[in-house]
Amino acid sequence: MRFADTKLPQHPVIENAFNELVRLDADNSFTDRGIRIAQIIATESKSQDPDAIAAGLLVPMASDTGQVLLAQAVLPPRVTEIIQSVFDIGGMTMRNEPIETFYKKQDAGARSVILASSYRMFEVMAAEMEESLAASRRAGAVADAEFLKETLAPVKKFTGMIYRAETEEKQLAQKCDDAVIRIETLIGGANPPKPTAQIKPPSP
Repeated sequence: MRFADTKLPQHPVIENAFNELVRLDADNSFTDRGIRIAQIIATESKSQDPDAIAAGLLVPMASDTGQVLLAQAVLPPRVTEIIQSVFDIGGMTMRNEPIETFYKKQDAGARSVILASSYRMFEVMAAEMEESLAASRRAGAVADAEFLKETLAPVKKFTGMIYRAETEEKQLAQKCDDAVIRIETLIGGANPPKPTAQIKPPSP
């Protein structure tokens, strides 16, 4: 793949991040996902921060390899710092620690990567849930809607926080919220009520 194929803004930092990603991702395990996150930032972020777009390219690789491959990339320090902020907030969320103060301390570029990465994750969640629920219906199985709601609760807490805290990247925050609403709608329709039998009135 060439950089021009990504439709990302031409900028030395972004192009360098792309080249490092392609160099380290020999079997294309992370490149497509990284491009998707970078494209979200490039098209939806108000800040249009080149460092943020570059960081978005590398988030999936860093996430899946525990930053082993990221350590081999030649990157500006701020790009690495932004990626680290994504993992820091993810770890805090998993430990159920308060994240709003940490989130607000990040600059708009770093927040745009957190938001775009989250939105991409919610996109995948929604698509996988839609497929899973459809398979359950075809098999005649009943989905555990209450369990699915419990699973979604931390996600809703996160999107509620960013919607309150975000002052600049409102458009990205809205996209995250819309994706979670889609998931909620899928859960709400997981087990549609069976049609009730019509009782015929007695013949006169």
